[in-house]
Order: sequence, then C-alpha cells, then structure tokens
Amino acid sequence: MNREDAFQISKDFLGQKKESFSQEQMEKLGELIQFHSELYYEKEHPVISDSEYDALFKLLEYLEEKYRSDVKVSHSVGSTGRQSSFGKVPHSRPMISLDNTYNADELRDFDMRIKRILKSENIFPYTLEFKFDGLGIELIYEDGVLLQAITRGNGIEGEDVTENVKQIKNIPHRIVKKWRFEVRGEVVMPISSFERLNEQAKQAGEKLFSNPRNAASGSLRVLDTSITKKRDLKYFAYDVSDFSEFSQWKYSDMIHYLESLGFEISSYFPKCQGIEEVIATIETIWDIKKNLDFEIDGLVIKINDISLWKKVGSTEHHPRYAIAYKFPAEICTTKIVSIDHQVGKTGTITPVANLEEVSIGGAMIRRATLHNYEEIEKLWVEVWDRVFIKRAGEVIPKIISVAVKWGEGLWKISPPKHCPSCGSVVKKEHDKVRYFCDNPSCPAQVIEKLVFAVGKQGFNIDSFGEKQVRRFFELGFIRHFPDIFLLSRYRKEILALEWFQEISVNKILSELEKAKDVDMARFLTALSIPGVGKKTAKNIKKYLIALCVSDTAEDRKKSFLSAMQEKIREELLFDELEALPDIWPEIASNIVTFFSSEENMKMLHTLDTLLHIRYEETNIQTGGKYTAKKMCITGSFEGYTRDALIKILEEQWGQFVSTVSKKTDYLLAGEKAGSKLKKAQELGVEVLCLEEFLNI
Repeated sequence: MNREDAFQISKDFLGQKKESFSQEQMEKLGELIQFHSELYYEKEHPVISDSEYDALFKLLEYLEEKYRSDVKVSHSVGSTGRQSSFGKVPHSRPMISLDNTYNADELRDFDMRIKRILKSENIFPYTLEFKFDGLGIELIYEDGVLLQAITRGNGIEGEDVTENVKQIKNIPHRIVKKWRFEVRGEVVMPISSFERLNEQAKQAGEKLFSNPRNAASGSLRVLDTSITKKRDLKYFAYDVSDFSEFSQWKYSDMIHYLESLGFEISSYFPKCQGIEEVIATIETIWDIKKNLDFEIDGLVIKINDISLWKKVGSTEHHPRYAIAYKFPAEICTTKIVSIDHQVGKTGTITPVANLEEVSIGGAMIRRATLHNYEEIEKLWVEVWDRVFIKRAGEVIPKIISVAVKWGEGLWKISPPKHCPSCGSVVKKEHDKVRYFCDNPSCPAQVIEKLVFAVGKQGFNIDSFGEKQVRRFFELGFIRHFPDIFLLSRYRKEILALEWFQEISVNKILSELEKAKDVDMARFLTALSIPGVGKKTAKNIKKYLIALCVSDTAEDRKKSFLSAMQEKIREELLFDELEALPDIWPEIASNIVTFFSSEENMKMLHTLDTLLHIRYEETNIQTGGKYTAKKMCITGSFEGYTRDALIKILEEQWGQFVSTVSKKTDYLLAGEKAGSKLKKAQELGVEVLCLEEFLNI
C-alpha cells in the first residue's frame, strides 16, 4: 500500500455507511489503520487528519465487535487524538460579543487581567458553560408575557422575529415575573433535526443547508411561521440585559433562577475555583462534546460573582469578566482540482484553490485560500495534490500542508502573466509578495469595488448585494460607482428579468434612495482607497471638517472636494494626512493619489450631486491642544466618565492609549490613580489633573 492508495481508500471508507461493511472490508480497514499508524507515529508524515484517523479507528472498533474478531487490530495501534424582511429593533443594552481564547496560556492571561483590574491576587470563582453555535436571541417579557423577540443583529439593533420565535416549543410564553424582563440566549437546531431536514431537502431536489447554525438562522427568517414550527429548534438561556436586581448574586444562582422560570439552560455548568481548575475542567469536555445533539464551538468562562462584573467592566466590543474558549480548528484532507486567480478590489491577485468537496465542522468546503504565490512555494503545492485544510477559527478554509504529492512538478501553480479579467500585464510590487493588475478599469476590480461599496462596511444597502451587483454589471446597468444611485433609470428593464418582481424591485430602489443619505466616514470607507478602513475614514472626516470649519454645514458638503484639491496643489496634503492618527506614509500616499486622479474627482463630483453626505460633528477645532499627543487616563473623575474624557481628547486631536510608556505624552490622573501614576513619574511623563486637562 502506498500513500496515494491509503489516502483514496480512506476517503472511500469514510464515505460509506458502517452497516454496509463486510468482514473482508474490515480486514482491509485493519491494514489501512496499521499503515496510517506507521505514517503517523514512525514516519511523522500522515496523509489524513487526526479526526479522519479517529473516525476510521472507531469504524474498525465497531466492525471488530460486530464480527466478533479474535484478533483485534484496534487493540494494537494507537489513536491520535440574506436579505431581511423583518423590522429593526434597538437593544436596551448592546449584545456585545465575547473575546476569544484558544489555549491555556491565553486563559491565564485573562485571569491576570482581571486580577490587575481588581488589584487583587485572590483566586476567583468561575463557571463554564457551552458556547452554543447558533443564533443569538433576546426575549422581552412584560408582566410575565412574551412581548418581543429580537436577533442579535449588529449588537446595537436586531430583527424582530417574535412570531417565528413563538413557534419554538421550549420557549415559555408566560413566566412568573413582574415588570419588564429581558432574557438572552441562543437558538440552535439539533444535529439530528438538521440531518433530517437536509435529507428531506435532498429528496425534494432543494438546496441543502451547510450547517445547523445556518439552518437555525434561516428557520427564524422565513415569513411562513409554520415552517419554523416544523424545524424543531431549541432555545438555551444564558444572560439577562439588566443585572441590577442580581448585582449581589452568584452567576450560577441567576442561571438556575432562569431555569426555575421555565427556560432551558446549558446542561454543562461546572463551577471552578481559580483558572487552573478551569483549564483542567476544559480537558474533560471532548467526550461530552461528541455526544451532544447540537453544535458548540467552545466554552464560555465567566466570573461567578456578579458583584465583580461592573468593577471589571467591558470594552466596546466585549465584557472583561467573561471570555470564550474556542475549540481548536478542525483539520481535514482533500484534493486540489484547479486554481482560480482571483482579482480583488485593489487589483491584488490571490490564488484560490478549488477542492474536492469535503465537510469540516458541518460546513461543506469547496474552496480554500492560498494567500499569495510565495505561500504556494513554501507549501510546495500543486494541482491534484492531496492537502490538509484547516477551517481556521472554524470560519476561513486554509491549505496548511501537502498530504500526498501528485503533480511532482507537472502541475506547478504560477502567477498569471496577464490579468484573468482584463488581460493587462500582471505586475509585482517591489520587495513584496503582491502580484497585481494596475488597470483601474479592470472589470473584476470594478465589480469588487462596487460589491464592497454596497456592503456592510460601505453604504450597507439592504436588499442589494453581490448577486445583484454582478447581474446588473453584466447587463450594463451599473458600470461605475454613481450608477448605483441611478439604477431607477432601468426599472422597466429590471422588471423584465427573471426572479425580479415589482415588490422586490421597489424594495431595491427604495433602499438605494435611503442610502443616499450617508455619513462622510462611511462614504470615504466605501471608496475602496487602499488602507482606508472605518477607523482611518473617521480621522479623515475630522480632517475634512477642520478644513471647512468656517463654512456652514451645507457649504461643507460642497467644499470638501475643492479643499482637498487645494491642499494637493499646495503640496500639503501628504504631510497633513501623515500627521493624523493611524495614517502611515503608504496610506497617506494612497489617499493623495486617489484625490489627484481626474477620473476619480469626476466620479466624486457626480456622487456629491447625487448624495447627501453628512458631517454631523460638533466642537471640532483646528490646532487642538493635544494634536498628535498620546494620553493615558487613570483613576476616577467626579462628573466625567472615561469615555467622556476620551471624547474630549479626540476632539482636540489627541490619541488615547491604555498603558503608560516612554512614548506617552501625558497621563491624566484622577483619584486612586494607582500604578500608572507611579510609572508615569518614573518615566518622566507629564501628569495632568482634570482642571489642567479641561483648560483647553
């Protein structure tokens, strides 16, 4: 048996139902397991992943028991281990995400951060619970009656899915609770229900769901609630929006209180004393995970003392008193069948492998990134090679190594000499791994820019996404950025297309009209200037407002383009942009290049007439006292929150930093300043009191 034979036979066996195996096949499987064991333990060059090996091993154990084999090979080898039709509703408190950890050291760092915040070396009590891989839902009760159900959405607002959620059998419609009470949890679809649903869809010739999470999400977003009712969804509660009445409770007691009200909670809920006990407990989760009838993608660790939560606090993105431990990325093997050279919105050409379809963590994987052509050389990967792929963070498929060589130099993957979209000569950036097409009219680039512009980071246009952009581009309805907002010219032609009904077309045109009212920072982000994301766009927005500070709000809208052009003529734009926070020379150069282009300026002037670009800034001053200065803030301040002080600092063009270092210009110190004050004094950092800071 050679490596290629072992790979292919393994794939065949894994795709076969265990009940159909003959005794002869069992013996062949035993030989296969022994071969894989030798490759793994002795040659350290396996051709299948650990999970695939374990699956084959379990199959062998089953067959040896089934056929009552006298010689059990299994005893002598080891085993390695869409568019929304629902109303938007704001959350009373943001449903922020959890920060993630992936190993024991990161969990210890989490524990140390809490100790630093609380200035304590105590061993803190923690709880562990399942991190359900489903759809976050907030349930709102009024005087004990289920009033509303909202999806997590973007964390600030979600979709009203009340009628669909009411179809979930284990959600109580009434609870014994006065006043308003908001419960948060996760809707999941049991794996058995998911498999049954896909089997029914397959028989009916319908589209299959890729995993239980997508199936659960889709089931809550159908207009026909009878479909939701048939989907056998489940809800697990794990949070409330207002902790004020539980401020002196243990978290574990609060969760069991929710259970007493009729909510189903995590069946796995160990309590641990200290982070080392947490780490030890996590090691026991794997057997439990295998027997679950629903997907979990990790465990959630929380301080079991709610009174500490407010003291520990939260960032803008996640609470500091809780963290998620994500399971290691799943690895599998498959075959590269071809390579696409994908052109991005900035012209970068990225090799993408088309794969023989394989399932990882419940998702069907058909493509994986190779990142760049230097990565291909490092991996020594070719078409037809059998490769290991990893779904990093259980999201993005990535080729990590070659399992079995097949091409042996015959199917080498090389950068294309000409752009696969427009045919222009492909160039390589000096001293970098980037290959790119520099034709600004390249159809692939134009499409990717348009897709980005209408997407979440751009104008975020509901009912109008990549599918519509590509279709309308092919038909010539959209060729340039401004054409997006002139699409109504083609209303008659769009209505004549298949799948476009009057209701959907009216919806698209209505959303495009709404999108014309846009914040300046979002507008700048949507332009796809290399290096200009949301954060950078906000800094440029402040800069533009400062340029036009003497103008009225309406005049600003008309003058920002001419102000930029004037700075370019005076050769001041690059230096002034580079002085802004988070704008490096390369990004500043990209911005200057963009606004120096006659074609781009023509496009911007057209957009300026089509859109209402909002500034909505107050108290913006030029030449701020703290321009380009870094300031750390510590202690408490009467009448001011930390966020309020940071806002004042940023309005004066200062930059907030969380730690004191030699590069820190100021420390704003309040009451109980602590160790940061001592460090600032040691480093010679200027210390300000609140009065000095506010004396702008």
